Amino acid sequence: MKFYSPEFKADAVALYLSDAGHALAGVAQNLGVSRDTLPDWVSAERARHGGVDSTNTSTMKEPAAVSEPRAASGSR
Repeated sequence: MKFYSPEFKADAVALYLSDAGHALAGVAQNLGVSRDTLPDWVSAERARHGGVDSTNTSTMKEPAAVSEPRAASGSR
């Protein structure tokens, strides 16, 4: 069984999550990792962050709209 450093695992997960177009099998093959191993690392990372991808901006909420200041009463 191969040993992968925590840094390698984190980089592999970050690479996969950095682009929604990445396929797990393709990223795993490019990194020389079993295609069964990378999904485990991704799942562990998601669980660590409460199911939210820390690098995926599509899950982030839009900022609240800022309303323009109202003019003081009686002035135009």
